[in-house]
Amino acid sequence: LSLAQIAYVQGLFVSADQAEPVYVRDEVSWKKLPGR
Repeated sequence: LSLAQIAYVQGLFVSADQAEPVYVRDEVSWKKLPGR
């Protein structure tokens, strides 16, 4: 929680409607799936 407080104070945050999930595994795992 303290890391989140530090980031918030420093302005390292975005509002909920601007937040975008980042799926790193999606870029890697699709290459290993059979039939693709």
